[in-house]
Amino acid sequence: MTATDWQDPVISAADADTLTQWRKAQDLAARIWEIAANPGAADFAAAQLPASVRGLRRLGNSGGGVFVPMRDMGGTLWGLQPLNGWHPDSVLVADAGTPCIDLRARVQGLHYWHGPPVNGDGAGKIIGIVEHVHDAVMWRSESGTPCAVGFFPENFAPLASALRLIYPAATFAFWALRAAQESPMRKAAIATGVHVVYGSDGPDRVRPLLRQGAADAIAGGET
Repeated sequence: MTATDWQDPVISAADADTLTQWRKAQDLAARIWEIAANPGAADFAAAQLPASVRGLRRLGNSGGGVFVPMRDMGGTLWGLQPLNGWHPDSVLVADAGTPCIDLRARVQGLHYWHGPPVNGDGAGKIIGIVEHVHDAVMWRSESGTPCAVGFFPENFAPLASALRLIYPAATFAFWALRAAQESPMRKAAIATGVHVVYGSDGPDRVRPLLRQGAADAIAGGET
């Protein structure tokens, strides 16, 4: 996804010390990204992802860790999320690991885009917002629409706000696939004025949302 003349409100609001920490983590992410390779079949298998997922990289030998880029709306890389074989539906034990990034790295307003680009102001388009890249694969497969991965609950509202600035006419929907995602996504949806759909049938509900959005737009233009 590309954005022209992106003026990042998260950067504008950050203090100097926070920006310094973010820039250091960004430099590290950029160095890792530069030496990382495109993943192969073994890497996708280890990450439990289909080979159709684009824009990921791996570090080390084949079958090693896969990294998801964390970018702002202008496409600038700020951080990396290592998957390391982790999956959101896995049963984790203490030493199994979870998705993690440098704790000093920026999270707010960052995303990984999955699906075709959206042109213009997004009129007539649906854009999903999910937590994990694995959820993005399911959303795209079931809904046929693109989505943005938010990575962490604290990023749900900042990401939705950033997407709204880029695509003010699009219809957005958080997808709370798991029970643990329902409360933070509901709160983010209320804070940002976007939709939220629940459960495994969530992607099936996006088309009615689009039709409702079109109807509301027509009603709003009537005098």
